[in-house]
Amino acid sequence: MPPSAAARWTDRRPLGFAFLLLITWALVTLLGNSLLLDAEIPPLELITTGPIWGIAAAGIGLLILLPLLRWRGAALGAPLWGQLRIFWFPALYLLMFLLPSLALDLPPRNVIWMLALNTFFVGLSEELMFRGVLFPALRSRMGIWPAIWIASIVFGVAHVSNVLITGALLAGLAQAVAATLSALVFMALLLRTGSLWPCILFHAAWDFSLFLLQQSAATQLGEQPDPSQIDPVLFLGPILFILPNALFALWLIRKAGKEVLPGDPGRGVPLAA
Repeated sequence: MPPSAAARWTDRRPLGFAFLLLITWALVTLLGNSLLLDAEIPPLELITTGPIWGIAAAGIGLLILLPLLRWRGAALGAPLWGQLRIFWFPALYLLMFLLPSLALDLPPRNVIWMLALNTFFVGLSEELMFRGVLFPALRSRMGIWPAIWIASIVFGVAHVSNVLITGALLAGLAQAVAATLSALVFMALLLRTGSLWPCILFHAAWDFSLFLLQQSAATQLGEQPDPSQIDPVLFLGPILFILPNALFALWLIRKAGKEVLPGDPGRGVPLAA
């Protein structure tokens, strides 16, 4: 299909395009990981021993495909740098994750580099899909707040698939709720800076600092805890911990719908050139 015809199709059917791409993205991610990665290796080891090929392929594929389809909703231009200073509170979370890691035994350098590479691809892939495609597609057909909540909840639900990896249902559900709350922070970054790149980089830094803390703790303890053996009440901890961050993000975008924020594509705005 010529690019112009593809662009006209994505512009006429943005939601259909977004959900078709979401299904394709999920299949590439899950099938790529299941076919190329050893299912016997714990998740924390998988992300530090080699590339996570499924998520890398999905992210790179989106980065190539969206310009070919002339999809303008991804907001891959330069951000409004001055807006970044208002995100001091989410930045404190990164420090809270990183400082304990430095106090513990850090993993080997090659592990740290592999963790950084994989979390970058996670940030790239998930932000392109959920904030670069799904959110603007939703926004083109509805008000900004329904689009924000639906995109964030779908992002959270997508993390329930981690139950297939860990086998721990409560852990997967808790991660899904925590991911929905984190999605509000990524959304605020997009809406206030007008660019997806701060979302990608902050998302990558968020995952990197979390996994580094887990890896450092596992190195210190000499073993990784079994999620299925943890007290269910403890799964509320991550949700309550991230909740203030999500509330701060909602405060930052409280004027959405009343004022036009830099990253708001607007209702009915064409998403393809």
